[in-house]
Amino acid sequence: MAGKSDKLQQTYRDTLDVTSKQRYDDKIGLFEKQDPYTLEKHRWTQDVDKWASVTYPDIVNY
Repeated sequence: MAGKSDKLQQTYRDTLDVTSKQRYDDKIGLFEKQDPYTLEKHRWTQDVDKWASVTYPDIVNY
């Protein structure tokens, strides 16, 4: 049985239709082709001081 570490695990991108996949590729191209769904856990930080600031209007207008 395949585990989470299996390299053949389906990614978010794999679930998209052709048009959505193209849009997704265009968007991640803005971030040096770094798909956030495929980054290793150690690349994320729990340090709140390093997170982007979010204000009330950011949330309300989302």
